[in-house]
Amino acid sequence: MQTERHDQLVASFAKAQNKTEDQVRAEQLTKAGLRRIGQPEDVAGLALFLASAKARHIQGTSITVDGGNTPGYY
Repeated sequence: MQTERHDQLVASFAKAQNKTEDQVRAEQLTKAGLRRIGQPEDVAGLALFLASAKARHIQGTSITVDGGNTPGYY
């Protein structure tokens, strides 16, 4: 998720691996399911849906918002 914390982690990984931040970000994108880093708005969209009447019959489930980074087991 593209947040201030993500930027801090990228900087830390870059320093530890003796790489540039751009190199670390490029490597992350190759591993990302949708080939992009998620934005806070991606999670906000789900939150708005779950808070709406359209989600009134949803209960007891987990919804992963990670752009396909977590492998499915179904």
